[in-house]
Amino acid sequence: MSKKKFFVSLIFGVFSVFLLVGDINGETWNIASTPGYQHWDVTFGNGTFVCVGYEGKIMTSSDGINWTPRTFKRRNYLKAVTYNPDNMLFMAVGYNGTVRTSYDGTSWSLRSVGSTIRLRGVCYGNSLYIAVGDNGSIFTSPYGYNWTLRNSGVTERLYDVCYGKGMYVAVGAKGTLLTSRDGIKWIDRRTPLYNTYIFSVAYNGSSLFVAVAHNGKIITSSDGKYWKKRDSGTIEHLYSVAYGNSRFVAAGHMGTILSSSNGTSWSFEPSPIDDEHFWGVAYGNGRFVVVGQDMILYTSSN
Repeated sequence: MSKKKFFVSLIFGVFSVFLLVGDINGETWNIASTPGYQHWDVTFGNGTFVCVGYEGKIMTSSDGINWTPRTFKRRNYLKAVTYNPDNMLFMAVGYNGTVRTSYDGTSWSLRSVGSTIRLRGVCYGNSLYIAVGDNGSIFTSPYGYNWTLRNSGVTERLYDVCYGKGMYVAVGAKGTLLTSRDGIKWIDRRTPLYNTYIFSVAYNGSSLFVAVAHNGKIITSSDGKYWKKRDSGTIEHLYSVAYGNSRFVAAGHMGTILSSSNGTSWSFEPSPIDDEHFWGVAYGNGRFVVVGQDMILYTSSN
């Protein structure tokens, strides 16, 4: 793949490194590098991207290109972040039961679920926050500061959770698939067909859940209960999936980026990175943003 242009700029408090690569469907994947630590997850809300990662670091961006560090104090790792559009609140979760909240992405309050468990996923839906983590842990909170531990019925590590179509869906190790209507009572939906690590799940807002997993496995469901295998075209691990602009984008091992308009047929998107891993992906402000090892990518704006 030929590189079109390369330039570097450094502005105080904001880091930007850009590398333009080949187009796909009128879009280009570019690098907005923020070197020095792992970026574990990213979300978008109220005109702002929020990225969280190693040692509790948080970065924000209005465009997905120029990023500003908000905290570099040594803290517990932050593994996941979400946004609540009802009260315009960002929430990040991580190790030792850590919960951090912010209304603007700049000032953050430190909270806890009341446990030292490692939290790995978080979502908001139907007026409830759901946080998931190790040992099958599921915590719920209506406001984000008082949390209740729920009985998931499993002991496997849970990596992610999402809400759609009146259903919470949590995914994890050994093919774990859990669903709940209220966040309190959970039903185990896994089958021997998906006995692998399921890392991420997303909903398209109308009709389809997509979950991505170890060795390039992708499964889809219209209701969160019954799932079908899909051919991703890769055996690289897929760590994250998000929906926006009428398509799903999945990202993962060794710079892999895939996209699909229907969750069934997947195609590779040309990535400028082939030796680092992508852990999180989000859509907002007309573009996708992918975050990973020492690296943030973004697509051209629609």
